[in-house]
Amino acid sequence: MHLKLFNSPCADPACNDHTNIQALSGHLLIDNIIAGSLKAQLLFAARMRTQDGLIQMWQECQEFDACSNGAKIEKVENYLANESFAMKDRQRDVDEASVILHVEEVWLKRLYRGEGRGLWMVRELVRQLELADDVVVMLQAGPLSRERQGQDTVESDGKSAHERIACHWKKLGFDEWSDSDDAWLCLRVGEMKQSAGRRVQDEE
Repeated sequence: MHLKLFNSPCADPACNDHTNIQALSGHLLIDNIIAGSLKAQLLFAARMRTQDGLIQMWQECQEFDACSNGAKIEKVENYLANESFAMKDRQRDVDEASVILHVEEVWLKRLYRGEGRGLWMVRELVRQLELADDVVVMLQAGPLSRERQGQDTVESDGKSAHERIACHWKKLGFDEWSDSDDAWLCLRVGEMKQSAGRRVQDEE
């Protein structure tokens, strides 16, 4: 099993208005067969952080969305700028993150689902990028807004689709950092590394 990463060029080759945002894609290869894929964006937050906060991040996210192939990362900046992260002092983790990794999509062919390969893909993405401990990884766990309206909700063992997806990602260390928006899950890379180290020790 191998994750092959690619830089995803901007749809507009002449665009240089989001120099601190890098788009990535990847293929999960099993026996040289494409079994899945992922999409992600690196937001170099430290470069965009000013005395006024992350105003430059807002501007670059706008530019990125305007010339990207469908990706919409303004929601990432909106979440970081407007939510309160009082839980476990997560505000400091957000404020001091050198990089934000937004995992936009993790997809597996049906044949290869159910074996934890999606979790492995994200863990391998972090490893290959050699991300620092202070990097924050973000993803959305599911269509929570529709569930709140009672639409498109699939329940299993008393859990909604969103809850089941959230439980899946929490195995890797993701968690809700905001009291008011639990559709987003986050983790700090250093904590994920520590968790992985403990698992290795337990297996020895």
